[in-house]
Amino acid sequence: MIEPPITQDDRPCLGRNLAALYRRDVPLAVKIDARAESPLLPVEPTRNGQVTVRMSDADGREVFLHSRYDPAKEAAALIGKLDTDKLDCFVCIGFALGYHIQLLAERTADECLIIVIEPDVELLRTAFSIADFSELIDSKRILFLTDLDKGRLHAALQPISPVLMMGTQFVIHPALNRLRGEFTKQAMEAIRSFIDYSKISMMTLMGNNMITCRNVLNNLPTYVAAPSLEVVRNRFRGHPAIVVSAGASLARNVHLLAEAKGHAIIIATQPMLGPLLEMGIRPDFVTSLDYHEISRQYFEQIPPNDDVCLVVEPKATWHVVDAYRGPVMLLGSDFADTLMRGEGGGRTRLRAGATVAHLAFYLAEHIGADPIVFVGQDLSYAFGQYYFPGTAIHRMWSAECNRFETLETKEFHRLISCRKILIPTKDIYGDPIYTNQQLFTYQQQFERDFSDATAAVIDATEGGVAKANSRLMPLVEVLEEFATEEIDPAKFDYLERSPWLDPTGVKDAIRLIRKSREELSDLSDLSKQSVEILERMTEKTDDPAAMRELFVQIDRLRSRVDDYATAFHLANEVSQLAILRKVSNDRRIGDRDQTPQRQKQQIARDIEYVRAIVGGCERMRDLIDESLTRFADRWPEETKGTADERG
Repeated sequence: MIEPPITQDDRPCLGRNLAALYRRDVPLAVKIDARAESPLLPVEPTRNGQVTVRMSDADGREVFLHSRYDPAKEAAALIGKLDTDKLDCFVCIGFALGYHIQLLAERTADECLIIVIEPDVELLRTAFSIADFSELIDSKRILFLTDLDKGRLHAALQPISPVLMMGTQFVIHPALNRLRGEFTKQAMEAIRSFIDYSKISMMTLMGNNMITCRNVLNNLPTYVAAPSLEVVRNRFRGHPAIVVSAGASLARNVHLLAEAKGHAIIIATQPMLGPLLEMGIRPDFVTSLDYHEISRQYFEQIPPNDDVCLVVEPKATWHVVDAYRGPVMLLGSDFADTLMRGEGGGRTRLRAGATVAHLAFYLAEHIGADPIVFVGQDLSYAFGQYYFPGTAIHRMWSAECNRFETLETKEFHRLISCRKILIPTKDIYGDPIYTNQQLFTYQQQFERDFSDATAAVIDATEGGVAKANSRLMPLVEVLEEFATEEIDPAKFDYLERSPWLDPTGVKDAIRLIRKSREELSDLSDLSKQSVEILERMTEKTDDPAAMRELFVQIDRLRSRVDDYATAFHLANEVSQLAILRKVSNDRRIGDRDQTPQRQKQQIARDIEYVRAIVGGCERMRDLIDESLTRFADRWPEETKGTADERG
């Protein structure tokens, strides 16, 4: 229970709370500690002996944060409306003096998370001076957010995104909602946007993880032979880079790219490579990361290019790497390096991006470009269109066009097909425009990336939605201000590498991949034995002696499984749904006292997961066999003499 008011010189609770915060949330502890000399907010006693705080709203009207009669009863009424038995996460907007937070912590399971959004640091400091929250803070069950900055919010919530997606409820403190209702709305929208972003990211992961693994494995013959992106690190420091995307607004300024060539680094996203080349504009780089085989269409009709470097994520479809006739650099891949047991050469990695434009931005940062300029990045249906004229999708549509079905009607049909996820918004001119949930998610990632960028970011798109943390500027003015000096041709000498693909490491790669395949077979056998023992356990939960013996057998197998860490990791790569289900089951079962019923739930959970590992081992072996066949086709001479141990 919160104690009566205390003096400035008597703050034992504040000391304990700050000590806990310094262990769990240093930035917030520093914020509160920095106000050590300022007075606490004045508190007033209530009829039941607790305290409340009086504040004023925007119109000068007094608002008590808690009941002047019984704050505890008021908190119980607020928390009593919540489904505290089933939900895994609560977002509390407004901390006040923390009555409802303490009660919520008491009424929820130990694994339940409480996210508190409270922008008033003085109020937090006052609450921490009155009541002891140190045990709750140390439990790691509570997370404090003091602002809605997108970058900090995403960084704080990303580790707990699976829990947020499993079920979250908002708890709005009534008095604080009266004082700052607009902030409450913004906070709810920020959390909901993050959850939407996380769901889309998770759905992409769940839907594409098998495809991703297959693409990486089939790209390995090039991955082990192509140069690392390290050769262009900071090579163009201080020069501008222009990221060219395929939005409809690009028609307004694409002609200016011809004069930018040689004075700025031009990075094309894959849909724009063909149209730019047709206009006589040769980009310096082109980026690709799409999973689907359809992406090959962007490269199939492209003539050989010895001066346009393809920068590709290993997870991109191998059809792109096979189709492109020019220099290729592949980013580093944790999965590929795990498969080759940490001997993949330590290739340069960039951040994970949702689109080829995100990858282009990270590439611009990697080469040291400043400023980084965006064109054609509409993130909306600018001018009633989605694509720049002449992109590959328009060429595909053209075969279906006639006097009744034009490219314009095709664009309109695409817009209408997305009507369930359309979001009305404003463009850079303040005019109404439509975006959709997916594009909105991409915008969130761009804005977070821009906030962390050390280079200046300029939005020269001249259409589409505005992007926070970037400077709006027409491309013609960008070129006049930043693209005034010619880039030294010697900086492009990396294009003269010979050979671009070096097969020196191919034999070692094949040996390591085959070793991983062998261990997958061993892990599969151990997992099948584990399932048999777990199934016997389900029948023996009422027989302690039998269970002890079965636990001994399981422990022996578990100790052997520990020797196959690499294979276990690879099996998990193609079993992401099983991992998510295991996390969900763990939270559902909880950490309550052991009972026969709970033990059966745990065994059922383990059987489901271990069976998934068996399936993962089998799927991964099949993918490795496909990769080894591609090695033999791509590097027949280097493959000769390597023992085929697949069996």
